[in-house]
Parts: sequence; C-alpha cells; structure tokens
Amino acid sequence: MIFLKNRIHFTIKATVIVIIALFPFIHSAVFAQAYADSVMQKRVTLGRLKATTYEALNRITDSTGYLFVYDSRIISNEKKVRLNIQPSTIKEALDQILADTTLCYKTIGKHIILYRTAGSPKAEKVIQQADSSKHIILKGRIVDSQNQRALAFATIGIPKLAIGNVSNSEGFFSLKLPFEALGLSVTISHLGYKTRTVPVEVLLFEASDIFLDVEYVSIQEVIIRQFDPRKMVEDFITRIPQNYGKEPTYLTAFYREGVRKGNGYLNYSEGIFKIYKSSYASGYETDQVKTLKTRKLRNVNPSDTLDIKLKGGIGGALMLDIAKNIDNFFSKEVLELYNFTKSDIVVFNERLTYAINFDQKEFVTDPLIEGTLYIDIETLSLVGADMQVNPQRISGLTNQLVVKRNRRISIKPEKVTYSIRYGFLNHKFHLSHVRGDLQFKYKRRNQLFYGRFYAFLEMATSHVDSLNVTRFERKDAEPLTSIFSETASKTDDRFWKNFNSIPPEANLYEALKNMSFEAFTSENE
Repeated sequence: MIFLKNRIHFTIKATVIVIIALFPFIHSAVFAQAYADSVMQKRVTLGRLKATTYEALNRITDSTGYLFVYDSRIISNEKKVRLNIQPSTIKEALDQILADTTLCYKTIGKHIILYRTAGSPKAEKVIQQADSSKHIILKGRIVDSQNQRALAFATIGIPKLAIGNVSNSEGFFSLKLPFEALGLSVTISHLGYKTRTVPVEVLLFEASDIFLDVEYVSIQEVIIRQFDPRKMVEDFITRIPQNYGKEPTYLTAFYREGVRKGNGYLNYSEGIFKIYKSSYASGYETDQVKTLKTRKLRNVNPSDTLDIKLKGGIGGALMLDIAKNIDNFFSKEVLELYNFTKSDIVVFNERLTYAINFDQKEFVTDPLIEGTLYIDIETLSLVGADMQVNPQRISGLTNQLVVKRNRRISIKPEKVTYSIRYGFLNHKFHLSHVRGDLQFKYKRRNQLFYGRFYAFLEMATSHVDSLNVTRFERKDAEPLTSIFSETASKTDDRFWKNFNSIPPEANLYEALKNMSFEAFTSENE
C-alpha cells in the first residue's frame, strides 16, 4: 500500500523533485509490508482457553499490546471458543480463534485490522476514490470495551484540522475528511472513557467497531479533590469570557429534528448550517445562522396525522448553549432556586471533570431543569451537561413547548431531556453537540386512552474557524426560529457532498424509505 504522506521537497529542478519524491513511496510500502509480516510472526502464548472470541482477542492485546479493529457484524464477539494455544505466532493464534479462511489481517501501527476479502473495500480503492473527490469517508461504531454497549454521542475528529462529528444514539459515526488527512490520526472520546487515537488508514478498510475503555479515577484523587459544588458553578460563570473566547467564531454544523409516532416518523428535517457564534464576553450580541443545505421530509401516506406544531429549529439548539445563555439557566437569582451537590469525578477528553448534580429546592413550584453539570477541574469550564425538566412539574410547561394545537386534541408533556457537550480547541471551549428529546401524550376529544409521540432535535459541530470572522449580512442570515422551507429532493449520501452529517438510527433509516423529500432550501456552498 502506498500512502502519499512522506513527500520530500527540495528547492531544485522540478524533474529532480519528482525522482526523489517517488523513492519514499516505494520505501514506505516495502517497509510497511515487512513490518506487518514481522508483527504477525511475533510469538504469543495463551495456553488452554475457554472464552468468547472477544475475550480471546483481548488476551492477545494484553500479551502483545496490539489493538484489534473489526466489524462485529462479521466477527461474532460472543462466539465460544475452546483453544490450547501454546507458543505460536499471532497469525496462527488468530487462525485458531477466528477459524475463518475468508478473513484477512492487516497491520497499521499498533492496530491489527480483521476484515473479509469479499465485499470489503480495499484501502487502496478508497484512496483512489478520494483522489478524485478530494475527500475520504470513515465509518464505524463506538462501543464500550467491557460490555460492548454502543456509546451514543461520542466525539470523533481530528483536532489539528478542527474537523469532527459525533456518533448517533446507536454508536455509529461517519466522518468525511479532506484527502490531506491521510497520515493523521482520528481522536475518539466520550465522557468517562479513555480517549483513543486511531490512524486514518486503519478506518479506511471497512466500517469497524472501535472499543473504548472506562477511565477510572483513583480514590486518592477523589479524596484530594474536595470542592464546594455551588462555588464551582459560580466560578464557571465568572470565567466564561476567558474560557470560551472573547472573539467570534464560525461553526459549520449538521442539524436534524423529527417527530415520531409509534415506529413511524410524521416529519423529519436536516440541514447544514454555518453559524456566526458571537463572543461569549458579549451579552447583547446574538448568534447568526446561514443556510448551506437543508431538506425536509414528510410521510406521504400517514395513517394518522396530528395537527401539531412544536417549537424547534436550530435556534432552539443554540439556546441550549448554557455558557452563552447563562442568564437563561443560572442567573444570580436562579442560582438561589437550586440545590447543588457533589456527584463524582470523571474523565472527559483526558481531563478530570467535576460532576455536580443540581435540582430545584422544595419550596420552588415552577417547572425547572435538573440534572448533572460537568466542570473541568483545571479551567473550571463547563464541558457538558445532562439534564431534564423536573418530571413532577413538567405539566406546567405545556404552553411553552406547544406553539399551536388542534382544539380537539389534548396534549401533555411527559419527559423532556437535554444533553450538551463542548469541545476544546486552541485553548478555548466551543459548542460541540446538543441533543434534545421530548415525549408527549395526546388524546382526541371523546377518546378514552392517550397516545404518544416523540420529538427530537440534534446539532453537531463539524468544523470550527476563527479566521476573518464577521457577521453575516442581513439578507443571508436566517431567523433563528425559522422552519425549513419545502421543495423536492432525494435521500442520498451524495446530497451532503463534503459536509459531515450524523448517520440515521436504524428505525429512522427504515422510516425514511417510506417518506419522500418535500423540502430543499437554497444552496450556498
């Protein structure tokens, strides 16, 4: 395999540059193959073994330090194996454990890739495609290494390029990168887990499972880090201007929202937006949104249509930026309405983080939010929050959540949850991911039983730019409460071109097959 990453440049004649530049390619390919062969010939001893495939592979990792990357839809993690592996090569051990002659092994760095020859894209082919389209696509799934549970909303990206994305609620991710990303590594992180870096080339072979290990904080660290939770929240508020930036930035973000009833979707919208993120030091300057690409879908044959319009839109997602809209969440007056308690110390992006629980005081009757704030120990920045509307008081929010309703339908909110995460780039924090899930029950007049429907909104930042940032002209900026306009389009990954988007979950993917695109807004790329 030849990777275009070791080019040597000299200030001499062009013909000489070409001749010299080709040599490292050949040398790298030969060296890489020799290295791979030597790795697979390393000796390993596992002895008598009765375990699952996953446990057996982990034994090799513990013994050699090499990590495995593969698609668990091809290799069954739970398959039981009985082995007696005496001193043998890694290749021989894998042959016994996997017992599948259609599988191939490829070594890149400290990773051993397990993939099937038939139907599995070769990295060389992917690189050739990338050369023509100027971008490459990495796909996979993020899972817990202990219980193989999918990790929702994990962050995947390359900080050096300020490009990233998040996994969906089932752990799947897709990341589009420029061709120049070959030779770099992707960083994968999740709250409470060890951050992992994987070479881009490793993920070119096929959609693979990436396993993250839980990051434990020592008891000694917890004992030493005694803190006043209320004081930590106040310090976070005080340091917002210096931690989140006094200068505006541009964010490129993927946004989606939808309403689901049963297993079907009544409507679904998604889009790519460029966001003018105003200074966190300015309380009066608002954010702006410019539409790049959007589309909207409706169920063409709905069995039951609800005449309901919910508040939403990318403006709603931006309002969940706690650090930017602190007065809406924790003004001095509002702070007095909450109890703040210590919960835990966890790790996020290789940084220790305070977990602080908050809930409304008993004498407060208004429906407030409650949940957990994650505050970086070193900078006292808010790096994330998981919260919900107080379930005991949620009925008081009906008129705020429902903009318009059919008078013949009674609607009551049952559960409203939010998740907010911030990324760290160039010594500043920025809004990285927002997710909101809302559950309602409804009943038509003269009906005895309630039905249910669900609404969600989600925004993921895919690129951050701090150069030459100016406010959009008024004609280009969308109202933050606007709803996607309706025209026609077709569901197709090519629609997004080089933009990053969140892969649809399985139930959404199936639902989209029965829906037609009715909306396609103006395109400004």
